[in-house]
Amino acid sequence: MKNLFLLVLCPLIVFAKKAPDFTITDYKKQVHKLYEDYLNKDKVVVIKFFFVDCPPCNSLAPYVITAYTRWGSGANRVEFIELSTQNWDDDSAIKRYADLHGVTYPIAGFDGGAYEATAPYKAGTFGTFYGTPSFAVISPDGEVSYPVQFSATNQVAFDTAVARALRVTNGGGTGGNECTKAFSISTVTQLKPTQIIVQDLVHAGPEYVMLKDSYNCEFILPQNSADYSLYIKNTNVVSNPIAGITTADVLAIQKFLLGITSMNNMQLAVADVTGNGSVTVSDMVEIRKVILGVNRDFTRVSSYAVCHNPKGLNQVVTGQVKVDDLISKKINNEFGTWRYGDVNGITYFKNEISTTRASDIPLEIVETKLTNNKYKYSVILNADIQKIAGFQMFLSTGVNNINNISNFQTNSTLFGFDGFISNLKSEIRALWSDPNASGIDLIKDFELLSFESNTKLTLNLSTTSPSEVYFEDGSEGKFNLSQSAENVDPKRIIANFEKDMLYIFTDQNKETIPTNFELIDLSGNKIFSSKEFVHRIPSTGATIYFLRTTYNNGEVKTQKLFKQN
Repeated sequence: MKNLFLLVLCPLIVFAKKAPDFTITDYKKQVHKLYEDYLNKDKVVVIKFFFVDCPPCNSLAPYVITAYTRWGSGANRVEFIELSTQNWDDDSAIKRYADLHGVTYPIAGFDGGAYEATAPYKAGTFGTFYGTPSFAVISPDGEVSYPVQFSATNQVAFDTAVARALRVTNGGGTGGNECTKAFSISTVTQLKPTQIIVQDLVHAGPEYVMLKDSYNCEFILPQNSADYSLYIKNTNVVSNPIAGITTADVLAIQKFLLGITSMNNMQLAVADVTGNGSVTVSDMVEIRKVILGVNRDFTRVSSYAVCHNPKGLNQVVTGQVKVDDLISKKINNEFGTWRYGDVNGITYFKNEISTTRASDIPLEIVETKLTNNKYKYSVILNADIQKIAGFQMFLSTGVNNINNISNFQTNSTLFGFDGFISNLKSEIRALWSDPNASGIDLIKDFELLSFESNTKLTLNLSTTSPSEVYFEDGSEGKFNLSQSAENVDPKRIIANFEKDMLYIFTDQNKETIPTNFELIDLSGNKIFSSKEFVHRIPSTGATIYFLRTTYNNGEVKTQKLFKQN
């Protein structure tokens, strides 16, 4: 009995892996034999199990027709056959169904032997039978894949099964058991694509969505695949438009345009926020608008850029490449996707580049109650800083009645061009970057910003975006903030130039008597240090000076002076 059991069991195991042969006659009276007509000729057979009155079978029919066309309409190595699972589907019913949907491949009902041919599948020989419609794919060696998923919106699993079956020849020969056009891609940025697509772009063919970063013949590529391209998509939408976008990104574009630094391909892609195919000053303008809150997001591009060869410096920005070039390894297989505008963030490639961070930069807010019962607030530096190339400040005011904003916009002689200020939803946003990207020196007590309010304020740095200083060497520093109050106007000194003479006037009182004056030019050179109120100034051509006044109480105040020739 033991030997008999083995003799019986072994054939059953083989039989379970191989499709049983069948002969069916379609409604056109054409005879079709599974092995003789198809498998033995190295063809792959797709069987759709259906019945005429099955609603989902009918709704899916157009998509099956499309798949049939995609796989060569029977002219190549793939043939489709539809078999009814019900004994009431006679030839006349099958014909009506075929005519309704334009079925051109073999289709058979009860009259043609379909009921018997489907019996092993309905019995669960190849796994649980899930009813109709369902699909089986049979390779040339008779191996059955069942059930094979097929839906109106996703046929990748189906195409995968067909492609794998095509790699098998009758008897397991060597000619077709490998995927000769296999390739893979690598996404080197932290962000990953939402879709990887292969498409015949020349002929506007259908999109084939890859499920993974590697292609292993999941869908068929023709012998001549020269027109097929691969590209990636990132269709995500950012929730916080300015996350990762700062004035440092504006500076990076400036340095690139000035020829000081270069950009890799990914940086060029994300810098082109205008979507015109190049990086220009207009991209800097659009980034500033987003930081300042003028625009909620970039208006001409989506949230994320994509790029082939993102780390390359070949200045070629493209999101698509030829499939044949990937197969032949003519090009590298690296792609990247990153947030538009976040030019500096591209340094996050596997932590290849780390940004050095300078010391925190102290700011002091001086509060002054004015004679009209309003309050003036001055934001001043509390330390000397050198080689500042730009900064951004996000100041939370808590009110909307801010007025008389006076800042570096009026001091364009020093800063080279106007800065950018917005007063948006109880928040002052101030941006500036050196147009030469070389950096300037600012001394302690330099006023960055001032404004007035009808009410007394408690000011803080906003959490909307970091308040940072950016230096010429690429390092960064964060502003920190303290607030003090005074009862009198700290601007005690009036100093005017008249030709080459400087006249200093002050409202001296017992508490605040100036004990020394220092005049310093932009280069940090000291012109004089004296207690005198009148001075002759050498004709050096300089137009901007800083007057540093020391008082008897040890207080030191600095103000900027302009000398007009």
